[in-house]
Amino acid sequence: MLFRSKAGVSALTVADVQAESPAAKGGLKVGMQIVEVNGRAPHSLVDFSEQVVGLTEGRDVALVVLDAGVRRSLKVKMEPFESVVKRRTGLTLEEITPQSASRLGLQDRQGLLITAVEKGSPADAAELKSGMLVTGIDSAAVNELRDFGYALINKGTDNQARLTIIGFQRIADRFVQPVQGRVDLKMRGL
Repeated sequence: MLFRSKAGVSALTVADVQAESPAAKGGLKVGMQIVEVNGRAPHSLVDFSEQVVGLTEGRDVALVVLDAGVRRSLKVKMEPFESVVKRRTGLTLEEITPQSASRLGLQDRQGLLITAVEKGSPADAAELKSGMLVTGIDSAAVNELRDFGYALINKGTDNQARLTIIGFQRIADRFVQPVQGRVDLKMRGL
């Protein structure tokens, strides 16, 4: 969902709605103006984001919109980033904790750990494996699941992403060498 805002106006105009997204399922359409989010007027896109980011999984956002001048109430069910990532890529990702960074021999919490790959998914087709790290998407570094999820959502109908990956190659029995590479991942639609 993309927005335009007008200076001095407490409404956001919906500029794009991705098919099958929570916004589309909730009834949002291009051209509608959002005048209230959970009972408060959004003063900017940042204000809107602050009102909806961090809502718990499955929670509804109550919107009041102007649709061709008619005031309507809509409910949009929030979808957690984990679900977006899994649905589009087939990946289950986990943020790196200090403990997992130590276990993996990392200096810091760089990237996201792949903990599962859905069979037959785009990630499986790209030969991604559990235990690899995703450190970037389309040349932007990612250390938080939220950043990866936003990148996928903002791709809209562009169903391809270039991931920067670190894999671990075993050298002899006791040594492991990190190997960095890039993978072009053809994603499923929203």
